[in-house]
Amino acid sequence: MDLEINNHVESNFSSFKGEALAIIWAISHF
Repeated sequence: MDLEINNHVESNFSSFKGEALAIIWAISHF
């Protein structure tokens, strides 16, 4: 159960990080 929760948190964090990088890239190339 702990492993499943950890994987869920990691996937949420990586997707959030990807969105943040996309926003930063869009702003810097605006």
